[in-house]
Amino acid sequence: MGLAKKGTRLLTIEGARYRWVVAPNDEPGLGIVVEAADLAGQRMVTWVEHGTAISPWLVREAILHALSQGWSPRERGPERVFRWEAPSIRKALGERLDARLSQLCDAFQERVAGVEDVRDLARHGERGIAFETLCSHILDADEPPALSLAEFEQLAAFGEGIGCRSAWVDLAERLTPKDREHLPPRLRTLAANQLTGELASNPNPHRREWLERLRAVIMGRGGVSP
Repeated sequence: MGLAKKGTRLLTIEGARYRWVVAPNDEPGLGIVVEAADLAGQRMVTWVEHGTAISPWLVREAILHALSQGWSPRERGPERVFRWEAPSIRKALGERLDARLSQLCDAFQERVAGVEDVRDLARHGERGIAFETLCSHILDADEPPALSLAEFEQLAAFGEGIGCRSAWVDLAERLTPKDREHLPPRLRTLAANQLTGELASNPNPHRREWLERLRAVIMGRGGVSP
């Protein structure tokens, strides 16, 4: 019997759809249960340690790992069971972040000066500083590049992943007014909360003026002057 739709989530990887759910706490830890969404074939369970944050990224990595180990989600067969230890999860997360940061650098290589500085910081494991530096270069460029909504979402996703929210929120200035109107509600809320919090704690009047204008833009109440 396939996983019930209620209480499960969908994830698409390389064109294939999967349905997944986290099994209740058990002695081995937490079980990520996955099967093909459109065909109840072989099921997969990946056990992780208690306390592990189960995110769509983690589920994606667990699926890719299981596929590499011979899991066949579209074929009938006995359930495949895997165990993913914390060091392996941390290693996979680090590799994913490094790859995404490299992709962001590639995307802005021709439009923003100083990208090699960002790459150098990343090579030394300074992902947070590297990301903040990239965002600063985008904002301070002699000819600041306009960001597409897709680029902004990619930068926001990376910033959220490493806890650098203020860096990506400022980049909303580089969106066109039309793209700002189509900000996903989650990003709009995260950005507004960040700006409200910084306004409550930042005494610099020039920065506060900027934050007020940017918050108005994000909430759809005005524009930001360069």
